[in-house]
Amino acid sequence: ASWTSLVLGAGSTPVVTNNTTVAPDGTTTADTIVFSSPAGASDGSLWYQPSIPCVSGATYTGGIWVKASAVGDVGKVILFRHANSSGLYMEVTLTDTWQQVSRAEVAAAATTNYQFGLRPNWGGSSGTVTVHVWGAQFELGSSATAYQKITDYNTEFLAAFPDHALYQDSAGTTPVTAV
Repeated sequence: ASWTSLVLGAGSTPVVTNNTTVAPDGTTTADTIVFSSPAGASDGSLWYQPSIPCVSGATYTGGIWVKASAVGDVGKVILFRHANSSGLYMEVTLTDTWQQVSRAEVAAAATTNYQFGLRPNWGGSSGTVTVHVWGAQFELGSSATAYQKITDYNTEFLAAFPDHALYQDSAGTTPVTAV
């Protein structure tokens, strides 16, 4: 599933600009997201990835690199959660340097969604917050590993997972013998 916005109440649609700043790995691949939400009980401005398959009851770790976009955003709080998407958010106080935030959660169902942004009534800042983000991860296990970017399926994915089975037909009975 692709990343998309989740707007609650009087919150605003997050504005995402790709590849705007230098990421922790030195490449210009970090995105800038502007969140905006008033302090109402049901308001929110979130960026999320819906319908991520997982195993209910298993532990997953989600992580993301974040940094305040401007001096005025330092000290503001964004929220983050993933596998237990009905649970409480992790509060992340923005700084002027990159920080990798992560948390292990037990999956509450067979699918989940990965969220971060503003929900003032849940502990996040209200108003407008601009943040740089990079390297979102969601992985099985209780701790975050080093970021592993996959941009080319044929060379990177197959090299990382050489035993992954691919099938030509929808029934899954005829294996692909060459890519």
